[in-house]
Amino acid sequence: MLTTRTTAGKLALFVLPLLLITTLALSALSTLGSAQFGDSLPDLVIKAIVITPEEPEAEEVISITAVIENQGRERVVLPFNVSFQIGEEFLGTVQVLDRLGPRETTEVSRLWTAVEGEHPLIVRVDPFDNIKESNERNNRRQLTVVVKPPQGVRSLTLSLFEAVAEGLKQAGEALHVQTNSDLFQLFEETKSASLVAQQAFTRGAQQLTALAQALPPILQDEPQIQTGSFIAERYDSIAEAFGQAGEGIQRLNLQLLIRAFESMRDDLAELATITIEGVSLAGLEGSVTLMDQALEEARQLEQAATGETDVDVEAVAQKFLSVLAEIGTHWIRVAEDVVQSGQAKIARFTNAHNDPILRYKPPEELLISVPDAQRVRFELFDKSGTVVLTQNTQGNQLRWKGTDSNGATLPPGPYFYRLTAVEAAGHTRTELGRLVISE
Repeated sequence: MLTTRTTAGKLALFVLPLLLITTLALSALSTLGSAQFGDSLPDLVIKAIVITPEEPEAEEVISITAVIENQGRERVVLPFNVSFQIGEEFLGTVQVLDRLGPRETTEVSRLWTAVEGEHPLIVRVDPFDNIKESNERNNRRQLTVVVKPPQGVRSLTLSLFEAVAEGLKQAGEALHVQTNSDLFQLFEETKSASLVAQQAFTRGAQQLTALAQALPPILQDEPQIQTGSFIAERYDSIAEAFGQAGEGIQRLNLQLLIRAFESMRDDLAELATITIEGVSLAGLEGSVTLMDQALEEARQLEQAATGETDVDVEAVAQKFLSVLAEIGTHWIRVAEDVVQSGQAKIARFTNAHNDPILRYKPPEELLISVPDAQRVRFELFDKSGTVVLTQNTQGNQLRWKGTDSNGATLPPGPYFYRLTAVEAAGHTRTELGRLVISE
């Protein structure tokens, strides 16, 4: 059993780095408006611009994410803006409230409906010069976005599974913080991990939102799309909780940290009840149990910080991080299962040679194979949402030659499909996707 003096010493090792950073933040606030000299200023730069998907096609709703970093020596203590412009189209300005310390990053995103061609994309941080920086000439970044003409067949249902999985996978990887006896370094890495996990769930939510926006209104009411929107809301909530957790660590506010993890636990419990077209997220129930363990460790830290209990603070902190790593491993496993299960249920669109359709042009025969189906209903919609074809078949395969319900060849352009499969037990599942008829 450790003595009170030993515990206090370990607590001091855990607390002092936090107090130091909090003091620095308060110092920055107290000097706001006073003269600052030389390079002892923040310096906001656009570290990277990420386009999702990486190779967009026309008519897709894509996510444009700017990674903002403070490369200066002082913390940013005022809100600042990030603006997005692509070609002549102004996509808007986003206000950032994060008080970025030196080398800290944050992410800001906007959605854009892609137009075929090459487009200059310009992102500016602090476009109105609200922040006094050591370098005012590095606040702009530009790249060219190349949008290809739409081609082939793309399962939007599989894209939904992948968006759900990507948020879990990236956040799970972030939670693997390396064990470190240097508590100050451990604190910094944990805070960074919270930020990366926050960004991962935010990106996942944005991808789910973009999928819904890519569909005509009639298909946006599909249960899987509504479920995807619900998951996006939970992902946004988890992202916000990770932001609060990082703030709790920074401010040595363990109550804020505990509340953030309680919120996360509730969101995970809700996600664990969801099934999307036969693919279940019930595996997340295991991470709910692990989250309860993390909360118990966090409460012990709070009791130690207030002197209510005599524990080895360093050991409890390491145990807390060990449980977080287990949660991360669990999320990665669930993400892999979601994608694998989703891929097993997705229809195959092939030509007469059994090759996947990369470019389709009537009257080529297209074979649609739906796993585990006894009956299949194939509906095709034009981009306005009007039904142009309804075709039913017994068995798990359907053949089509690019015609509408009247047998007329459909004109080139993007279309959306809805495949309804009836399985042996009478269960039905639906797949949504996009099919492009080429000229």
